[in-house]
Amino acid sequence: MNQSRMREELLPQITDEDKIELERGYQLLVDLINVIKTTHHFELDEASGECNPHA
Repeated sequence: MNQSRMREELLPQITDEDKIELERGYQLLVDLINVIKTTHHFELDEASGECNPHA
């Protein structure tokens, strides 16, 4: 059995329902991040990945 076929058999099959749940979860995460951005003023230091609150 070759590796790609074995990998396909070992991985769970992702259904359309799973994809919908992932999209919902992703959208909730995006919404939460947007709420945090609008209620807390901070800058993202892209070089370090750290958030620096405004004084």
